[in-house]
Amino acid sequence: MISVASFRQTITAFVVVVLLATGLFSANSHAMAADGAAIYQEHCSACHQTGGIGAAGLAPPLVSPHVKAAADKQPNYAALVVLNGLSGPLPMANGEQFTGLMPPVGLALSDADIAAVVGYVYSLNDAPSTAAPDAASVAALRPTKPAAKELRSMRQGLLAP
Repeated sequence: MISVASFRQTITAFVVVVLLATGLFSANSHAMAADGAAIYQEHCSACHQTGGIGAAGLAPPLVSPHVKAAADKQPNYAALVVLNGLSGPLPMANGEQFTGLMPPVGLALSDADIAAVVGYVYSLNDAPSTAAPDAASVAALRPTKPAAKELRSMRQGLLAP
């Protein structure tokens, strides 16, 4: 006869295998995107607004050619901005210029949270959330401390052919 504890372990293992097989625990799954949306709503939407549309005079839109290009060309860019903040003049794709200050929010978020929110923001730009760095990549970026000028230069290069 099988014990209750053994039965529970077997059922738990089976459920985990099924969830992994169906992608529900995958880092690239829709569940991860949902977490990114919740993190975005809690930590980013006050300035960047719901859906990443930005707020005039406060925060630039995150639905932009720059962010879409970042997903393709420099996937770590958005994570670096979350970790280190960004300040100074930012030329927008439409020719306008935005000047502001985004404080670093990396201390308030785990590596997995940052990976999830970057994936969510990339998905707002019709880029695959899988373009976002994973938690291990974010952890490797934490010691990197680019100056705002370096991040702005990186951003400007995103739209270069």
